[in-house]
Amino acid sequence: MDDVADLMLQGGFESAGIDVSVATSESGAAITNSISIYGQRKGTGVLDTRGGSNSAGIGCGQDEGGNTAGTVVIHGGMVTARVMDECSAAGIGGGCGYGPEDVSNGGTVIINGGKVTAYGGEYDGAGIGAGYRGDAGRITINGGQVYAVGCPAGGAGIGGAWGSSGGAVAVNGGTVIAIGGTDAEMGGGAGIGAGFPGEGPLDPGTFTLDPNYTEACIVTGIGAI
Repeated sequence: MDDVADLMLQGGFESAGIDVSVATSESGAAITNSISIYGQRKGTGVLDTRGGSNSAGIGCGQDEGGNTAGTVVIHGGMVTARVMDECSAAGIGGGCGYGPEDVSNGGTVIINGGKVTAYGGEYDGAGIGAGYRGDAGRITINGGQVYAVGCPAGGAGIGGAWGSSGGAVAVNGGTVIAIGGTDAEMGGGAGIGAGFPGEGPLDPGTFTLDPNYTEACIVTGIGAI
């Protein structure tokens, strides 16, 4: 019996490939949605997601009133998350904000295993973390193989996008390659940390590397870390 399953998901207009947005109850209370992704019995399941217009591959989409991704936990499998061409969202995390007051934030991302590849939007977006102007949220990597590439013009590999601070990033295990924006003329972005400052200085956020970490964490980019 074939134990491998391939699944490709494409988000619609201003919708994430897999939407894990924070919702609001009838009483107005925030409801944090979450998703856990497993790799099937042999860990070889394939998930390929692509966000719709200015929306994350996994996370939240673009919303005129602002938006925040919930919690994404990846335990295994081969997961690829990307954004449509000419868009400004994270591969995993936040979508693109409409403006300074209507941002789409990154939420919480936890990677425990698997092979995870995430590409930020072509214009402004982190590989994992924030979309344009949004908050990067909290990103924890405990294991697996992670390859995260930010937008050349202003996105971090892991962390912020154009106009976004770096959030809270912790690496406790696994192999990590984080490539920030490398286009110096357009501003670039950190491998892990903030995106291009744009209109002023940005908080680089925090980066914690477990003292017992013995695997490879390779970080390249322009800016913090």
